[in-house]
Amino acid sequence: MGFDNLQFPKRVSTRVLPIKKLVPLNIGLNNFFAVMTEAYFVSDDSAPLSNFDELFTKLRLEKTENNLSNIRRKGLIYEGDKTFAPQLSHVFENVPGCSENAHIRSSESGKIWECKARDFFEAENIFALIDEDFGEFQITDEQNCWYCILRDFDPIVFFAVNDELSKQLTNCVQETAMVISPDFNCN
Repeated sequence: MGFDNLQFPKRVSTRVLPIKKLVPLNIGLNNFFAVMTEAYFVSDDSAPLSNFDELFTKLRLEKTENNLSNIRRKGLIYEGDKTFAPQLSHVFENVPGCSENAHIRSSESGKIWECKARDFFEAENIFALIDEDFGEFQITDEQNCWYCILRDFDPIVFFAVNDELSKQLTNCVQETAMVISPDFNCN
């Protein structure tokens, strides 16, 4: 299936869009997560941050959606390597019904690549899997159990997932995956 039968909401010309306006309408993914890849503070390049617990602790903020929004809006973090936490691959590959292949689509060129989902989640640099190294990308598995939006400049990757994946993410990777509402502005 991949991207072939996905129906997207009509996009309006604004940079402020909630995540629910960026995911396909017809596949029933109603659970939303922000997933952190490696990040750095603008004021401190010394050590990368790899999860939300580190981020909020360092800023002395409560781990809330509103605080995450403020951190991103103020540009307090920037991306390091596009790598996911090791346990994330395990979660995605062990949920029944999810396929082992991932499809990556470039928003800029429209080009689509296919790879093993495991390779996507375990890559030391996600951009090594494709022949573009910047831009916005949408990624989904063949069964559309999950869908994500990845941007080259943003250490946060936004996921919409099915109910089973939502349970697994909530239980297994709380440090790197944070539940967000459908109205969270991911631009």
